[in-house]
Amino acid sequence: MFSLRILIVLLLLLGTADACSCMQSIPEQIYCRSQFVSTVSVKQVIVKPFRLVYNVEHLQIFKQPANSTLPTKISTPSQSATCGVRLTVGKDVLLAGDFERGRLSISSCAMIDAEFDTSKFKGFTCKSSPAVDPLSNIAAANWLPPIPSDRVQTKSPPIPNSRIQTKTAIRRLID
Repeated sequence: MFSLRILIVLLLLLGTADACSCMQSIPEQIYCRSQFVSTVSVKQVIVKPFRLVYNVEHLQIFKQPANSTLPTKISTPSQSATCGVRLTVGKDVLLAGDFERGRLSISSCAMIDAEFDTSKFKGFTCKSSPAVDPLSNIAAANWLPPIPSDRVQTKSPPIPNSRIQTKTAIRRLID
């Protein structure tokens, strides 16, 4: 009886622990973190255990690995709880995702709003960052908005050389 209670508790915990959690990103950040970005036409969906595989036609490719051709099959987890994406056959959609071992994969964490103006991707370059992307554990390239020229400091503030100057400088920062 005691082991049955433990089993029920474990099953309840497993049922609630399954959830997709994504870092909120703007389209330019998604573009930089993704290995491919393409507008595709969805031709067919193949349902496999735990995966959905979409046959697509690439209509416009914005980003792809050098010296490679993007495959026409794209896979995703079959459940939204594991960040899967449901696409509709016959629809055109902008996708971003990973390209590993010759295969494309997408997740709901890398979806770009359909209303996004894709002309912004033309000639776009990502600024490299040594930060590690917590979702994929790879070095991420992050898009950073430009700093307005009126906020750029041309002179460094003087370095305080005494405790009184340090306290005064801290007070100025707080006020």
